[in-house]
Amino acid sequence: GGQISGAGLIVWDDPLSAGGTGNENDWALQAAVSPTSMLIDGDRLYVGCWGAPYLQIWNGISSITAPTAPDATMAEGSSLDQVWHVFIRDNVLVACVFDTGVSKVNVYLDAAGLSGETTPDHEITDALLARPRKAQLDSNENLYVMDSNGILLFSNALSAPALVAEITAAAEPTDFLLVE
Repeated sequence: GGQISGAGLIVWDDPLSAGGTGNENDWALQAAVSPTSMLIDGDRLYVGCWGAPYLQIWNGISSITAPTAPDATMAEGSSLDQVWHVFIRDNVLVACVFDTGVSKVNVYLDAAGLSGETTPDHEITDALLARPRKAQLDSNENLYVMDSNGILLFSNALSAPALVAEITAAAEPTDFLLVE
């Protein structure tokens, strides 16, 4: 679990046997981090955060039993970066990043190979991109990005990303689902 207040990534070793409400977590994977998005791919944990480093990755999570530093982080030298969503498909990691005045979607083509501080393979920016909140990648390398105005469609997301369409919304969208 994550606590956006900066209390860290908290872990319950066996939540099904804990029962009841108000059960204390067993330990914290990392303190003083404010997670905004988490996902597990195989035995790897990806955590998008509020503040730098904006993306943290742990390997071998099934065997971690105590607090430990992440195996990889992405910060780009800024203390203002925030990730609203992380997504993986076919070993491609997509992170929706917002920094003061900068909206972008970072694409990493080898999610399983990320280590240390890694520069994204593609940094998608566009004047129409406003606070990206969620992304989905289809099987044809089209990237759908939900932002504060609607959904933007980028073609060739894994080789030469290009904006091809914008679907505007009457109100700020809160979620979307890609069905192939």
